[in-house]
Amino acid sequence: MALLCLNFWAGAQAQERLIIGDKVPNIAFSTVLNYKDSTIQLSQLRGKAVILDFWATYCTACLKEFPKMDSLQRQYAKNLQIILMDAYTKDTKAVLQAFLKERLRADSGFSMPLVQHSEAIKGVFPIKSMPHYIWVGADGRIKAITRADQVKPANIERLIAGLSLNLKLKKD
Repeated sequence: MALLCLNFWAGAQAQERLIIGDKVPNIAFSTVLNYKDSTIQLSQLRGKAVILDFWATYCTACLKEFPKMDSLQRQYAKNLQIILMDAYTKDTKAVLQAFLKERLRADSGFSMPLVQHSEAIKGVFPIKSMPHYIWVGADGRIKAITRADQVKPANIERLIAGLSLNLKLKKD
């Protein structure tokens, strides 16, 4: 009986990787920089489309996309929230704050929140290569998982409108 209970508990604790069509759980991001609050719960963003942009401070391909992503955030701010998701486990809050200040010049109006890596995020979104984009519709369901070349105004407009996205799936 104890073994059965242990197996049930372990299974309940395991989080499965989310795929297109899955509803994203109400994840609370607890260390958020460059945002009006220090936390974000995905449920706060219901009704808006969301793009989770997984990146790392050492990923030059990721950093190259930031100006485009920031511009898209400004253009679609009413209906879209792009969130920079730090995928590197060794980036501390201090490292990310310095990165914002030195590299992104957050005081210049850089408009995207940055979320520090956490084990909870890693369990639901086990990213292996970056940049990596998870598109979440206003209904809270994953609509696409892509590379940077798919992040274009026409595709964002389809996401916001609730239309289907037939984008190439990025595989890690």
